[in-house]
Amino acid sequence: MVQKNGIGNFVNSKYMCHTVGVKYDSSGNPIRDSRYNDELIKNEFEMNVSQSLDEIRPNYAFDMTAMGSVPQAIRCFLESNSWESAVRLAVSMGGDADTMACIAGGIAEAYYKNK
Repeated sequence: MVQKNGIGNFVNSKYMCHTVGVKYDSSGNPIRDSRYNDELIKNEFEMNVSQSLDEIRPNYAFDMTAMGSVPQAIRCFLESNSWESAVRLAVSMGGDADTMACIAGGIAEAYYKNK
């Protein structure tokens, strides 16, 4: 089901999870498959998310472009183990931290909402 939020954006949590490489088991519960994540995102969106946050962090600087914040935000989600850890990882990156925290937090909410 697609829901429209107050600012006119469309939100579909299942699609959001799929875009970052989350598959669903037979009961409809989300599962992450690390072999699937990097290739799906690279092929579907032409974004490289294969570097770990520890590899990105030393050279990362403020970059408000999509390519300068979205892949990093996705990586924050992929390395997280809860909604809070996804947001904390995004903030710890510095740079455009508020944007990355919003993106990582949104994806994490869709994934972790039942956990």
